[in-house]
Amino acid sequence: MQTPTVRASWPARTDPTASKIRSFADLPKGWHLGDGGPIAKRVVDAALKWRGLLAEQGVYEADVSPSEHGSILLAAFISGKYTEIISEPNGKFTITRDQRPERPLYRSRLSEAEARNLIHQMLGEPCNTFVGFIRLSFSPNSDGLEVTLSKTTQAAIPRGSHWWNATASDKDKRRHALMR
Repeated sequence: MQTPTVRASWPARTDPTASKIRSFADLPKGWHLGDGGPIAKRVVDAALKWRGLLAEQGVYEADVSPSEHGSILLAAFISGKYTEIISEPNGKFTITRDQRPERPLYRSRLSEAEARNLIHQMLGEPCNTFVGFIRLSFSPNSDGLEVTLSKTTQAAIPRGSHWWNATASDKDKRRHALMR
């Protein structure tokens, strides 16, 4: 039996996160307790590029915030783990990731290529989610994002699953269900 594959593109113009990123270029001088100003176009463009990459790989839920020092932080759950990508004014990138129970990941002063490789490694980690009674398995491949659909029963859905943690890995869902 052939595995169904689904492809999706993300319209950045209608994406509220991308709109929020673009708005950082219009911040007034002194917007943060007298410090800060508009975020440079180069930093805005870099953050939009990261947003597009994540959306193309199926990571649609994300939040962003500017820094009074001119950087933009993009936060998302990648393969069920909280991850931050910080686009800095000097053209470098910082990536942090909560990897409980292991030590958190912190990599700073990365070039764009180094940061992209690290994010692609994270995106390549297996991640499963449940939607209704259909199980979706996401796995990046050379052609894009492959989504495998399989039927499941309500009993197979971890107790305590909610839409807000739908992108969490099975291990995270089991841990969440046990904590309830």
